[in-house]
Amino acid sequence: MLNYIWAAMIVLGVLFGAVNGNMKEVTEAALDSAGEAVSLCIATAGILAFWVGLMEVAQSSGLIAKLTDMLSPFISFMFPGLPKEHKAKGFISMNIIANE
Repeated sequence: MLNYIWAAMIVLGVLFGAVNGNMKEVTEAALDSAGEAVSLCIATAGILAFWVGLMEVAQSSGLIAKLTDMLSPFISFMFPGLPKEHKAKGFISMNIIANE
């Protein structure tokens, strides 16, 4: 549904620009926005690589396992159907740690 809304907004914007004779400005705005989107993706990829590397170091050092043990009562309470030594507990605790 949201795809249809975005597509309609884009089509209406282009049509409005064509009717008012502003197609040059519409084209320039689209190209500028595409350039900014690429810059944002490159910057975001760098930040993501940094945090993924940091979490790998924390996991290799055993920090994640220790924090998972500390958070285990809370995770067991929140997810009662999850087995005691399930791999998902580590992922859940990493998510909690990263978001605090």
